[in-house]
Amino acid sequence: MSLWSCRAAGAVVAGVVGAGLLVPGSAGVALSGPLPAADRPAIVEEGTALATAEATGVPVEVTSLRDEYSQTLANPDGTFTLDVATAPQRARGADGAWQRVDPTLERRSDGTVGPRAAVVDLAFSGGGERKDLVRLGREGRSVGLTWPGSLPTPVLEGASAVYPEVIPGVDLRMTATAEGFHQVLVVKTAKAATSSALKKIEFVAAADDTRLVRASSGAVVVVDENGNELFAGRPAVMWDSSGQSRRVTASEAAMAKASGNASRRTTVKGTVGQVVTEAVEGTAEASPEEEPVPEPWEAPVAGDVTAVVPVTVSGSAVSVAPDVKVLTDPDTAFPVYVDPSLGWDVSRRLMLSSDSGHDPQWQFDGDEGMGKCPANVYNCYPGFRKRLFFQFPATIGGRAVFAGKRVLHATFKAKETWSFSCRASTVGLYRVEHGISSSTTWSNQPAAVDLLVDRTVSAGRGAACSPEQPDAWIEFKDNLTGADAEKNENLTSTVQRYADGKLTNLTVMLRAADESSDNSWKRFRNDATIQVTYVWKPGIPTGVGPAVGNGTTPVCRKADDPKGPLVVAATWAKLYATVQTAVQPRSEDEKGQLQAEWIVQRRNAATGTWSQVWSDYEPDSGWVKDGTKQFAKQTSLVDGARYRMRARTQSHITYNGKKIDLFSAYVPSSTWCYFTVDSSAPKAPTITAFERAATTSAGALVMYPPCTADTCPTVGGPGVTGGFRFSPGPGDTNVTQYRWWLVGKTTETTAGKSTVEVPVTPSLAGLRQLYVEARDTTGRWGAPTEYTFMVTEPSGAVGRWSFAAAAGTQPTTVPDTADDPTVQPLTLAGSAVHDARGRRGAITEGSLADHALRLNGTTSYAASSSAVVNTGSSFTVSAWVFLEDVTKHNSTVVAQADNDAASRGFDLYYSIAYQKWVFNWHWRDTAGTVHYVRSLADVAAPPARVWTHVTGQYDATAKTIQLLVNGRPQGQPVSVAADDVPVATRGPLQVGRGNVRPDVFTNYLTGMVDEVTVWQRAVTVDELLHDSQLVQGGVPTTSLVGHWSVDAVTSSTAKSVPDISGYGRDPLKLSGSGTSISVEDGLLTFDGSSGYAATTAAGGPVVDETGSFSVGVGVGLDAAVMAGRSPGTRAQLIGQRAGGGAGGSSWAVWFERDADDASGNPQGHWAFALNAVDATGTVADSAVVETAPDLLPEGEVEVGAVYGTDPETEEKVVRLFLTDALMRTVVKTAPMRSGAGELTVGRGYRTGNLTDPFPGSVARVRVWSGAVSGQGFVGGGSW
Repeated sequence: MSLWSCRAAGAVVAGVVGAGLLVPGSAGVALSGPLPAADRPAIVEEGTALATAEATGVPVEVTSLRDEYSQTLANPDGTFTLDVATAPQRARGADGAWQRVDPTLERRSDGTVGPRAAVVDLAFSGGGERKDLVRLGREGRSVGLTWPGSLPTPVLEGASAVYPEVIPGVDLRMTATAEGFHQVLVVKTAKAATSSALKKIEFVAAADDTRLVRASSGAVVVVDENGNELFAGRPAVMWDSSGQSRRVTASEAAMAKASGNASRRTTVKGTVGQVVTEAVEGTAEASPEEEPVPEPWEAPVAGDVTAVVPVTVSGSAVSVAPDVKVLTDPDTAFPVYVDPSLGWDVSRRLMLSSDSGHDPQWQFDGDEGMGKCPANVYNCYPGFRKRLFFQFPATIGGRAVFAGKRVLHATFKAKETWSFSCRASTVGLYRVEHGISSSTTWSNQPAAVDLLVDRTVSAGRGAACSPEQPDAWIEFKDNLTGADAEKNENLTSTVQRYADGKLTNLTVMLRAADESSDNSWKRFRNDATIQVTYVWKPGIPTGVGPAVGNGTTPVCRKADDPKGPLVVAATWAKLYATVQTAVQPRSEDEKGQLQAEWIVQRRNAATGTWSQVWSDYEPDSGWVKDGTKQFAKQTSLVDGARYRMRARTQSHITYNGKKIDLFSAYVPSSTWCYFTVDSSAPKAPTITAFERAATTSAGALVMYPPCTADTCPTVGGPGVTGGFRFSPGPGDTNVTQYRWWLVGKTTETTAGKSTVEVPVTPSLAGLRQLYVEARDTTGRWGAPTEYTFMVTEPSGAVGRWSFAAAAGTQPTTVPDTADDPTVQPLTLAGSAVHDARGRRGAITEGSLADHALRLNGTTSYAASSSAVVNTGSSFTVSAWVFLEDVTKHNSTVVAQADNDAASRGFDLYYSIAYQKWVFNWHWRDTAGTVHYVRSLADVAAPPARVWTHVTGQYDATAKTIQLLVNGRPQGQPVSVAADDVPVATRGPLQVGRGNVRPDVFTNYLTGMVDEVTVWQRAVTVDELLHDSQLVQGGVPTTSLVGHWSVDAVTSSTAKSVPDISGYGRDPLKLSGSGTSISVEDGLLTFDGSSGYAATTAAGGPVVDETGSFSVGVGVGLDAAVMAGRSPGTRAQLIGQRAGGGAGGSSWAVWFERDADDASGNPQGHWAFALNAVDATGTVADSAVVETAPDLLPEGEVEVGAVYGTDPETEEKVVRLFLTDALMRTVVKTAPMRSGAGELTVGRGYRTGNLTDPFPGSVARVRVWSGAVSGQGFVGGGSW
């Protein structure tokens, strides 16, 4: 059976009121087909659904949150109820409407065969010369397999397509399911088994934004750009038909039922064909579904000879090698079935059997057994135990399922379809220690760590019992009150821990309380659900601080701000905060019922102590949704006093008659926003915009008019300087100086004059805020003035090439996707190819997958047919580059030059002489001498085999050229002498090579180039930073450039953990002692003393640390070992060695022991440090972000660390994520160089020595180029 097998009936609520679906009670009705168009509900957001529910007193579905597996209801009391199933409940039809899942195959107009309605995009071959056997896709990602030869037209049998005689005597059967497919070769005769074509069957895979890897179990796994498992298979298996005589079909079982009596049962056991009739005390007759038998091609039964089939993955080739011994054994009973399977994971489910003849049923279909399957039950001979496992997803379709929710109540529900007798038996619902996968077997199953709930029940025997016992949903929920309360039950609190990120998975097991009792035998359906009643947890607000006068932009001055506290001239102030939920919604979602709450403290000048003097909340009645800006006005400030304020988000609900207030942490969490009331300080100055024509000594200035309530005209553009006049506020006569700044930019100070004219240059388009403060003769700074103006969007790029391509194709022409009317495609030449490791690491648009241009260093390049940019005017050219060889010769990224005697042009390249990135303008005089004007990188020897963003720019007004690396200007702009001034060139744009003499091209690059962009203007630094983030859907894209997964280790005696990112990184080699690998659990464990794992010194770094990057680790801390350490002790989880003699870390993530809490419980916190290091590896400055002290973490967590740009403040920041928890610190000294040396897990480096050993286990390590969002860390594995 394939991993992709699932079946489920859909459910939809009944009753339509307005645009919402009213749901009386909680019962749904199964979908029998698509809803009529007139009855399909409009999309209903949370706010609308809540309002309708409150008005009608009936739950209303939030249809905007409906998907194939889950459904959300808004309740009249203001809460929500989420149902998440482990099998799909519905699928979208061809018209986009929801309908019942129907895997029945039909022929399509494009010649393929596919299911009527499934939760995946599935297409089987329609036969013919096209070798595409199957393509499986989901959410823009897909994988296809080709058959090594032509295929006959398939015979359709319900959900199966049978391709007869694909090899003489061998049929190929492809069966669609709700979530994927089964793929089985049916070897019909002994003669067919001798075919040489069966020795090795090779499928060629074509993947869109995915990669194929082989798991430690031998199963094939397809992962996405972040290394998350998308499609997976159990280990390939084959079986013969030796057990066919034992096989009791459903029809035969029905006949047995019709002819038997209610107290006895007929089964097959013992010698083949021997029918034994046994009494079963106290039971009624079983229904024929008690142990349904699969069709012969679906799975083996007892007596079948089975064997594991070796599968290898090499690049895009997947090879299957059936066991020759089974095929040629004289005792083999034909047909023989060979099943290499693949599948897609959202939720996960698994049946495990103690009988070696029953393979694990990964993603099982229909229903399965649990408990002791007695020997006298159909197909249970010789008797064995079964257990059922269900794992619930962290995300569905990019939306977090549980994170950010305050769980009020949780119920697990599974439908019991049969019981061994009418007498109830106890079933336990257990949380298990780690997740399940297609590699999980009875011998390596996760251990039960917590009995959540148990129930004593019997259902499914129908009229055989008195009273009747129909199939029934069994509800497992906490019973904590009343006379029969069971205080140990903790399902709700466990789901809350999962939502809080304190557990990395929510995996439960159904197990009989007494597995030795025949009466424990039951069957449960595959579509178990977990139902959660919740409200959104409030998140830390953003945009916190007092505003300037009547302005609307908050200004938060912390205690260490060099400008000192904000000065407020009046005895009132407007305090702002933008409320948030704990997990940020997608742009189209609404979330939360929120308020903002502020507190203000005043300093006692005599004692230096602070006391609260004011608090407030807004709105003062009702609630607002996530992202709403709120303000409150404090009117009781005392002149001359110093204040500080902070804010938090609040939500309030009433649930089961109990009022519940929920609060976020305060922001700033550890510091405050400070302000001073000083009515005698300089007043807020006057700001006046003006324009001025260019003069011989100064450039032109445009006038940026202020935005008002009625109008906000757009003027100028990024890099276009405006004129502003600063003058004293009303009544001020002793102003001597001003300081001013644009939001997110450095503060500038003017000369000592009472009125000054200042050139101000905005760096980004859109709404900009200018602040100005005045200083008087006593040295006091006064209240600022806020001046808001709108900057016009600049002209776009004149050329942009992303190298995207359909999976499996190698187009020789790359389209120009810039908006410029002149289109200049690039043509690939000299063995240049598309490489699937594109910098975006994700789908670009439509069916195109992200790729980069791969160049071989000798002949490969891409070029336009003519000049792309006028080099005689201002221009900017940028690209992402992955340079693999820095030793042989210079490597040109992008160039454009005339192909004539003068060879005038530019070259953006890496120089082996300088060992630096260089941007130059060059030309050749009549004597043949080449002249260069160069802008060089600040730091030599940048790391190779990392993605780096390089930019070259010519400013025709200033007559300068400038190199920028990762958006940072390198040195000062280099002036161009009169003889060297760039002129217009006619040569084509070259990617991967350049020329300084006619018809002689050199400097061929070895590596990859991506996202080449050209502008016909000097782009600002901030524009470049934004453009380099490659934002899609409002989120910067990332590329997974390192992924070390213990799941890819094949032996517990292995000495290293491989990289499966596709970048071929060094493996993490284990230290000689103190480490151990568990293949069964997928964990690498460190003893906290001598154990660690590291790449070689040449293997790091894996990212350019002067640009944005991210690190994610699935980790479990050994709390017992950590508790025994002294406060202040660090345990370094992961870090990059800085190199040099000092040998510290250029960045590191660690856990640090804190002092015990008031009750004596040990505490600690996580930390992430980004260090600015010098050439010796000595740390010159650090930016450290830390979580708040908390109890030592239980179980496994996903720790995420990010260095990138804050989109709100435009500052460089470091962030630390623990699922939905986010901490942030501004980077004051950005790193100028990357580390050099090994990437180490489980230990750290200080002064060149290994130190800070980490006790605990690691499942995976992932490193990205680019800044990952919080949810990007979720779903990294199956713990």
